[in-house]
Amino acid sequence: MNPLALLLAAGIPAIFLLIIYTQDLYASRTFRLVLICFAWGALGGVGLSYLLNTYVTYPTLRKLGWDVLLLYVLFAPIAEELTKSLVLLYVSRRPEFTYFVDGAIYGFASGIGFSIVENFLYLSQNPRMGIALAVSRAFSACLMHGAAAGLVGTAIGRVRFQQKAGRGLGLVGGWIAAMALHALFNIVTRSKALTG
Repeated sequence: MNPLALLLAAGIPAIFLLIIYTQDLYASRTFRLVLICFAWGALGGVGLSYLLNTYVTYPTLRKLGWDVLLLYVLFAPIAEELTKSLVLLYVSRRPEFTYFVDGAIYGFASGIGFSIVENFLYLSQNPRMGIALAVSRAFSACLMHGAAAGLVGTAIGRVRFQQKAGRGLGLVGGWIAAMALHALFNIVTRSKALTG
């Protein structure tokens, strides 16, 4: 693989994360928790979603005779948004989690970690596309993954500090919004690839 492509695939999303991290007006987040979320997205989120998509969803779709496109537009968004945001349930219980905005930052970190590893996977499968693929994914898929996980993090943050009924609906709403964003992104990018 092209070393410059790898650098861009990791560096550009890392810069986005640094910008978000430094813009926290409440300055309540901790670097340690941001790093935990980033690492979870990169390792746990990618690993679990890969296992679900490869060994559960894909074989089930084939067995039922359903179009594999459903994997990309429905099942992958569900698996990926659930798995990469699991760390947020842990982080939201930490005493350093003091504002609901913290959830957005921690979620964004998890999404960026996830997207960097996914970039490496795409580059390994398409080495000839190198730099173009790295840059296009950095400015599209990476931001989508960060924003989607940030939506879940915001919902978890609101639930943490909300004392009224309906807290669970807020969390489910955050996950649904993240899955919808992810699914819409996949539909748009897949249809563009299919139509030329």
